[in-house]
Amino acid sequence: MRLILPDKDRDRGVYGLKENAIGKLLVKLMKIDKNSEDGYNLLHWKLPGQTTASRMAGDFAGRAFEVLSKRPMRIEVGDMTIADV
Repeated sequence: MRLILPDKDRDRGVYGLKENAIGKLLVKLMKIDKNSEDGYNLLHWKLPGQTTASRMAGDFAGRAFEVLSKRPMRIEVGDMTIADV
């Protein structure tokens, strides 16, 4: 039920992750060099970027999408169930 209606889940607190923390986690987990253009865009998402897609300052979701969409995603189905999660 928590997966379907996460806003109604009052038993657990929020994760406490803002955009900066999520950006740092993405750089670490995706093994992106923090000095690369993608790493810079994730860590400094409030600043305007050099490329056309990253010129809009303050759009973390757009920057994250731009960076993550260039990377290959898993195409095979995993063996985890919702109960495992």
